[in-house]
Amino acid sequence: MAITPSKDHWINSSVGVSGCTLTLIFLRHEVRVEFQLNRSDREENKWLFDQLAEDKGRYDSAVGEPLEWRRMDDKKVSMVVCKTPVQGYSKENWPEMTAWLVEHYRKMDKAFSEPVRALANRMKPGGSD
Repeated sequence: MAITPSKDHWINSSVGVSGCTLTLIFLRHEVRVEFQLNRSDREENKWLFDQLAEDKGRYDSAVGEPLEWRRMDDKKVSMVVCKTPVQGYSKENWPEMTAWLVEHYRKMDKAFSEPVRALANRMKPGGSD
């Protein structure tokens, strides 16, 4: 079977809540892990973001560095970003870039997956609030 390489520079992974993903992004000058809140309802995204942002310090500590909290009021999506500068076109950097992405993907997954699932359950009819 022939496999055609993709031109995409990202990989998405669900965290168990519709529209909420962890995305690994490979760019020329940086790599990053984004926790994206991109549900169909803009207000749900902003509510989820605001609930999580109330405890920014806890999430920064869980990941081990300050995160970028991007509410982006003019967009439907909100996100939390962890990034590092790299020279992405340099193949000798690829193992280190990959290791960084794997480490920070795991930290972001551990930090955000369970809290966002609990918050999403609160939005369901009959959920506790």
